Formats: sequence, structure tokens, C-alpha cells
Amino acid sequence: MNRQPNRTPSSALSRRSRLATTTSAITLAAGLCASLASPLALASPADPDDLPVSRITLYRSGVGSFVREGAVEGNADIQLRFRTDQINDILKSMVVLDFDGGRIEGATYGSKEPLSRRLASFAVDISDNPGRAELLERLRGARVSVRTSEGEQQGSILGVERQNVVYPQGQQETRATVSLVTSAGIWSSDVDSILSFRLLDDALAAELNKALVALAEHRADNVKTLDLNFQGSGQRDVMVGYVHETPVWKTSYRLVMPEEAGDRLTLQGWAIVENTTEEDWEDVRLSLVAGQPVSFTMDLYEPVYITRPEMPVPTAAGARPRSYAGGDRPVRQERRCAGVL
Repeated sequence: MNRQPNRTPSSALSRRSRLATTTSAITLAAGLCASLASPLALASPADPDDLPVSRITLYRSGVGSFVREGAVEGNADIQLRFRTDQINDILKSMVVLDFDGGRIEGATYGSKEPLSRRLASFAVDISDNPGRAELLERLRGARVSVRTSEGEQQGSILGVERQNVVYPQGQQETRATVSLVTSAGIWSSDVDSILSFRLLDDALAAELNKALVALAEHRADNVKTLDLNFQGSGQRDVMVGYVHETPVWKTSYRLVMPEEAGDRLTLQGWAIVENTTEEDWEDVRLSLVAGQPVSFTMDLYEPVYITRPEMPVPTAAGARPRSYAGGDRPVRQERRCAGVL
């Protein structure tokens, strides 16, 4: 079942949920039937260089098809914004067309390097959320300033030692002890008794701060920009189509009974559509499809790296001089002769 309304510029669907309804009057003798139309629309962005959305098709499988149509002049760059979780669907479904002889130079977007790989590139690895003992162990050799209740010590981290402590009640606990090489010798302290510590190496401290910034950026990276580059001359009509995840549209019905026998009753069919995009829907042809086409997800956004087999470097052994079994016999014979003489 495909339900399509006519384009209605005066109707709009903002980011809030909105109901669309069509009332149909029927007689009791004819039975019950419902006609549903949805005069909803998606507003063109305020920037005139952007392509406004002209058609939307929503499916029961949880995806929606969006078509943007407009005109560009000469060489033009169109910038579209999507949520980060929508980029995978955009990359696997986007179609860009130039109908008047121009060409599509390409589409660019910010790459998504895996967070674990990005964190591993820093001098201090915090990808697995290490505790104080693990962090101090990974900073082995670095100069630090450690403050405890007894005072402050400065030195290079020699290592972190873990020991099992058995209490009189029979309970066991693993305690970590950090050792520093100071000017006065080896200084050790229980990690749990450390109130604070700081890195004395400015470069290493900067690496740790960069890793923390990378973690914060990964959480805040919710919107991505996709830049489309059109090449050509004159004014040209272009189109951009794509599919991404959308809420499933729903239906509900109301039956209004007549007050007197023989009067016509009224059946209302309502379509419930949620707009979760960043734009208001206005002046758009909206189609609601009851079928459930095959839908799947594929991670095309995150870079994929392949582990390659490691081959040993070929080496050739040095040539050994050839030896003969009887090569030393003449020498021994000469020695025996010399002894006789």
C-alpha cells in the first residue's frame, strides 16, 4: 500500500511529531473503507546554496528515502549535514546526478579513525581505561612528582610491583607498590597512599592531554558534514538521493457513529510520522509505504585495516671452506720424520 499526498506548501512537519488525517464519509450499506493522505513536507535550508528536500518515502522497515533537487551555477560546492550514525547509510545509498552536462567531482567527508587505533598512537595508552597502578606502570622510566601524606618525592619510575597481602582474618588483597629512582636512592610507596602525581616531562604530559582530548572529541562527534563538488558551466539541475534510518510510521483509526439511524458514519485514518532530522519538513511530497523492503546495516564509515602476514627477511649463510678427510696427513708425517731425526 503506497499512500501519496499532493504537494501542499502550506502544510509542514517540524521536528516535533505531527499527525496527518483525512476524513472519509461512508454509508453503512457500503461497508467500511478508509482513505489516508498525508500532506506533509520538508523545508529547504535557509542557505540558498543547499539543495532542498523535495521527496520523502518512508517505509515500515525503519528507513526513509530522501531526494534533494535544485540548481547549481558553474562550479559549486553543496554542504550537507548528517548525524554520525547516519553516515553508513548515506555512503551505501547516495546517488548524485547532474542533468545538464556537468559532472560530479566527488564527495568528501571527515574520516572516522577507530578510537582504539587513535589512542594507541599516543605515547601514553589509555584506551582500556587504566587505573593508577596500570598508568604508572605504562609510564615506566618517566620522571614524575609523587605526593603522599608524608611529603613529595621526585624521580623516575622504576616499576610497579604487585603483592598478595594476607590479613589475620584470612582475607587476601593484591596491593601495588611503585618505586622511584630518586637522588637519595630507591623510594617506594603503596599506590593507594598516593594523593596525586604529575608528569615532569612536558612532552609526555602533552601526549596524555591529547589522548584525553581525543576521548572527548569522540563522544561529542555527533554531526558530520558531507561536501558535494559539482563541476560544469552555466545553471544546471542536479539531484541527490539517499536512504537513512527513520522511525517507523504508524497508523490509527477513529470511527464516528451517527446520532440517528440511517445517517452516514465517519471513519478517520491517521498517519503518525516523526521527523527526527535537523530540518523542518515543508513543501515536500511525502509517500508512506506499508511494505517492508529488505534493509540491512553495513559499517562503511570506519576505516578497515587488514592484518598482513609477516615474512622473515631472507638471509644466506656464509660459505664454509671445503675440508678433506686426509688433508692433515702430510703434516703429521712431517712431524714424525722431524722427531726421528
